[in-house]
Amino acid sequence: MTNLLKVRNICKSIDNKQILSDVSLNIDKGEIVGLLGPNGAGKTTTFYSIAGITHINSGSIIYNDEEICDLPMYARCQRGLAYLPQESSIFEDLTVSQNLYGTIQLIDQPNSDNEVNNIIEKFQLTNILDKTGRMLSGGERRKTEIARMLLTGPNLVLLDEPFSGVDPIIIEEIKQILLSLKNDGISILITDHNVRDTLNICDRSNILFDGSVFMSGNKSEITANETIKERYLGKSFN
Repeated sequence: MTNLLKVRNICKSIDNKQILSDVSLNIDKGEIVGLLGPNGAGKTTTFYSIAGITHINSGSIIYNDEEICDLPMYARCQRGLAYLPQESSIFEDLTVSQNLYGTIQLIDQPNSDNEVNNIIEKFQLTNILDKTGRMLSGGERRKTEIARMLLTGPNLVLLDEPFSGVDPIIIEEIKQILLSLKNDGISILITDHNVRDTLNICDRSNILFDGSVFMSGNKSEITANETIKERYLGKSFN
């Protein structure tokens, strides 16, 4: 299978401190991949490097057969690489409907109203369309943010802490949404402190230690690794 994203030997240092050392990973079309590790392992820097928030010192990031290291964040988004931050990105004084239609108005594409209506139905947002952003619960806010992001037509979605601040029922809803995106051929990269739910939803996860990828594998492979249990998951994790 052709890689949609290829990260090759990226390195990053700040004030002579090595943050990333030869980090490499792949994401295929329609694959959900996790980026996990203890605090200070380098996962956030890796994630930000792919999104275009942080610039690397060396290595390559190839998206859809194009080197994107020198591209700013907005140019990566225009090419179909979407980033959803952990912090709220909803316009709080606008309604959910205005947040969605305001996004589609920035994109010159046919059948935009149909696109919004399909998203509203898919995410079950009908009952909250007239709510302003500041009135939304954590789960409603997160679902609206993901829905709005999808209106840009991404091929690869970067989700920063998608399960943070929402209750277990909403986490299950979000996981079902992510699986439907996967079935639509959209690739997803997730970093989250909720390790159990992330491992459960991902086809593969990359575990970072000390600025390098220690292991890439599925949930069974990762949870069977004694070093990962000792350094990250805890020995009773299963």
